[in-house]
Amino acid sequence: MSSIRGWAALKQEQFLGSTRPPAPDVNRTSGAVCCQSGRRAVETSGVPERLALDYFAVQNPVSASTTYSKAVKDFTSSAVLAYECGYCEDGLRRMISEYVDADADVSICSSACLELSSIVWITLMLAPSSSVRWAVGEAVSEVTLREWKGFVSLIVDAYFNKRMSWYPVDRLQAEMSLSTGRCEELALVAERARIVYTTLEAVAPQFPTD
Repeated sequence: MSSIRGWAALKQEQFLGSTRPPAPDVNRTSGAVCCQSGRRAVETSGVPERLALDYFAVQNPVSASTTYSKAVKDFTSSAVLAYECGYCEDGLRRMISEYVDADADVSICSSACLELSSIVWITLMLAPSSSVRWAVGEAVSEVTLREWKGFVSLIVDAYFNKRMSWYPVDRLQAEMSLSTGRCEELALVAERARIVYTTLEAVAPQFPTD
């Protein structure tokens, strides 16, 4: 599968890019914007592809030659980067869908990928210590914020104020059912919770990793 073979090459390029000096510039010819994010400058036109490939790895870690834990960390890292670079929900939905439609080798659910990305972004919005967003517009729609704010808030509050490294999944399931109108399996609820916790651990670590 060409996209999976290219996945490793993309990761290598991202690593090499992290060692280059920042270049927060705008390419007036191609329209590609460069976003400065901590140690690296990333061309934002490649972020949707990176998110799609990282989401594929979350759903298919064996095919992507990685572990589930690492795939989740890579995905949340890409979603944080997209937030910092000023992507919004509607724009990202269109670009991920276009990329997936154009590449038959990347078989993912675009809406599920966007949902996880939005959960990362809402986590960043609610966390006391978070990332700088290079945009004036809102990252997520009012509908998405209304659906996920309660779910994310429970975890963020427990993480910072109660020093809880995990939240009871059955309570999160109840909150998710109330807010979204969907009664999801505990495994899916736990995956969403893990996305929130992994994001928090990346931007505001509170507990030892050993």
